[in-house]
Amino acid sequence: MVQPFSPDAYDSSDPFGATAGRSRPHTGSDYNQGIGSGSDARMISDGVVEHVSYTDYNGWVLSVRMDESPWYWAFLHGLDRPSINEGTRVTKGQTGIYRVGNTGYNSRGAHLHITLSDTVNAYQGLGSLQDPWAFIQARIG
Repeated sequence: MVQPFSPDAYDSSDPFGATAGRSRPHTGSDYNQGIGSGSDARMISDGVVEHVSYTDYNGWVLSVRMDESPWYWAFLHGLDRPSINEGTRVTKGQTGIYRVGNTGYNSRGAHLHITLSDTVNAYQGLGSLQDPWAFIQARIG
């Protein structure tokens, strides 16, 4: 796995599970330090795109099922429609697919939000949620 940006881009002030300013805990990890709208995110693992859509709450979303794993990760709040279709393979570190944005009612400025779960509906904060930052850090290699 790889981080979608340099580890310095991770927003440690609003970690997974944080409740400040929310009615429910934060369902993912945010990256917004030193990156802006339009920044090109790296795919964090090999896998297959399972879902691409726009939701009022989370804006442009991309969900990927990791190879040989029960886990799905989702990018939220993209600038525009991801440049990939469902059923397409992605590779760890690949770029040119998802750009940071500020779409959806739940976004508070341009950033990349990653959610990690055991369901394709990870982008909805459903399933057995995991801390994406810690999950990725434990598997970098």
